[in-house]
Amino acid sequence: MCEASHNPDRMDIAKSLWVKRGLPVTHLRTNRRQWALDWEKGIRLVCHSPEDSEAGLGSIVVFRELALSLLLNRRRRKLDRNDYRKLRDARERIEETFKRTKRILDIFANPQRKLEHSDEYEYFKIISTDARLEIILEGFEEACWHSWAGQDARLLCPELNTDDLLKRRGQALTDFYEKCFQAANAGGLENFDKVIVRSEWWKSAYGNGSMVLNATPEASKWCYEFLTCIRAHFILHFIVYSSKNMSEKYRGVIKDPTSESVVARRMQLNLGLAATRELMTNKWPSRSSVPCENCGRGAKDVKFMLCAGCKRDLDFEVHYCSRECQKADWKRHRVSCGKHKVSKYRWSEYKFSKALQLQIRVQYAYPEAQYILFRRDSFPAAFMVSFATDLEKAGLFATALGALLTSASKPYLGPVAKWLVDAVDKDENVQSEISREDIIAQLTEEYEVDVRSCLEHVEAELAMDDDEGAFRGMLIEPVTSSGVVDEDMEEKSS
Repeated sequence: MCEASHNPDRMDIAKSLWVKRGLPVTHLRTNRRQWALDWEKGIRLVCHSPEDSEAGLGSIVVFRELALSLLLNRRRRKLDRNDYRKLRDARERIEETFKRTKRILDIFANPQRKLEHSDEYEYFKIISTDARLEIILEGFEEACWHSWAGQDARLLCPELNTDDLLKRRGQALTDFYEKCFQAANAGGLENFDKVIVRSEWWKSAYGNGSMVLNATPEASKWCYEFLTCIRAHFILHFIVYSSKNMSEKYRGVIKDPTSESVVARRMQLNLGLAATRELMTNKWPSRSSVPCENCGRGAKDVKFMLCAGCKRDLDFEVHYCSRECQKADWKRHRVSCGKHKVSKYRWSEYKFSKALQLQIRVQYAYPEAQYILFRRDSFPAAFMVSFATDLEKAGLFATALGALLTSASKPYLGPVAKWLVDAVDKDENVQSEISREDIIAQLTEEYEVDVRSCLEHVEAELAMDDDEGAFRGMLIEPVTSSGVVDEDMEEKSS
């Protein structure tokens, strides 16, 4: 049997058995997400859930429809040598694919080697649901391209669906890899076939095959075994291509990494495992940079007190650095206290992007830095920028940055971007390899606004005033190893 990958017939909607039966499916090239969504609707409609008490009915329907297509017509009752050779070839292909998959599982899902790939698993959890979904969908697409039944094989594997595999921030997918590894490791292909392929759902499909198909037991058995090969083939290829895609995304092999994947790698390499988990579960509060409501004192300097009335009645936090500041601000604050979510420095639904939370978290680890810039590659090294000797400009930069962190209108973003761009332009000794475009991209990820326009507006004003050197003077230097990274290393070693 020839296994030609990317045979166009396999993804031709017009040739799909289930589409001919009335299942509406969007073409893959039109909209891949809708294509996947349509097939998952079909899985729920035809197959039910594997945990459903009536799941057996779904498996019988799938088996009957695909088996009848194999037998060509309802009157065919006898098999010939070509049919048995076809089944033998299919099993040989399964053995070859299993060997390849077993090697991947041994590297990727072996508990004894799990530490080597913990970063890849954590990366998969860090990225958004949409990014995780894309990795899974690419696994589905490649498995369909390689399947002898094409996209119709999706209904042979209802347990492989995005709703289940995305559970617990994608932990369900890595659990599936580990389950497959354990089955394969315990008894090779035979045990993998018994535990994974011939699941309870699929075993219920055959039943008394001659009754399901109105065919001879020999023909029914042949159909069941051949469809079992197709099911195994799809599962094995899904493991291969989804794990490969996850690994490539993590390692930056792809030519055009997404903004989100860059941020995820940045978090892993500069925060470490424990702090990244803390940030992703929102245990580390993004409000930590909101200053005192009265004097504007920053969170770095003091542990804040909260207005009890606003916290109790509105679940809204108004910060004060001392009782004296709270008393001094009472005349203004009493108008809204416990009634309206009003603050000079924040708004009711104040949220920072993950990239900005990372920026603040790393700045806490390096108090001598006024900002942290990152390379945009597969190893996003960090660099500190600051006004080491010019205290006046250092104060201006700190004020501008404070306004960025506390105001929804993002004032002074243009000046902040200009200071950072000029620092990189004058980087003659450190050679950070960070470009103007890199800074624009990083600030866009952090503040989620059009940074380029803000920067160009500032540069146009400076050009008109013939004062293009006004924002120069920031120094850039590489970040050395710190406690943030060391904590992660300690966790891994333990």
